[in-house]
Amino acid sequence: RMGELMVRNEEQLWQARATVILDNRAIAHRGTGPGSSLEGAVSAAASVAVHLSSLGYQVRLVSGSGITDAWHERGRPLDPFPLLEELAVVTSTDDRELPDITLGEDVTGGIVVGVLGAVQPEDSSWWARFPRHSAQSLALALDVESWGQRAQEGDAPPSTMWLAGQGWRAASW
Repeated sequence: RMGELMVRNEEQLWQARATVILDNRAIAHRGTGPGSSLEGAVSAAASVAVHLSSLGYQVRLVSGSGITDAWHERGRPLDPFPLLEELAVVTSTDDRELPDITLGEDVTGGIVVGVLGAVQPEDSSWWARFPRHSAQSLALALDVESWGQRAQEGDAPPSTMWLAGQGWRAASW
């Protein structure tokens, strides 16, 4: 009607969604008990899940133990308790492969936060697919090779550098 080409975009309801991925495989972590890198990863994943829930995100936890959702009904407050309950009992798994999850609408366009230990070479394609399908991919890579030792300041584990090269915003701990 205006004499110029225009594109019409229908507005869609926006739901903030986030997926927290905890790599709880034994091959990815070092140490045992409360001082293990897995315990550090669980603590970090719990902090991330609670923080994202408090910001209004619907959070999904993916680990080798399965998938736990903190979805809620519209108008009701988010409850991160199911995620925290799952994290309280998570243990290491002897599985060598990461869980088979689909990148459907629950991940596409949302935030993905990976909390991981040592990245195995055979896992590279699994981790590399998330930056292409999410609005933002963040990773917290635990420096498991020097876990329990004081790492040299400025040292980053190889997994952090590799993740950054794949499109993740990665930090080491």
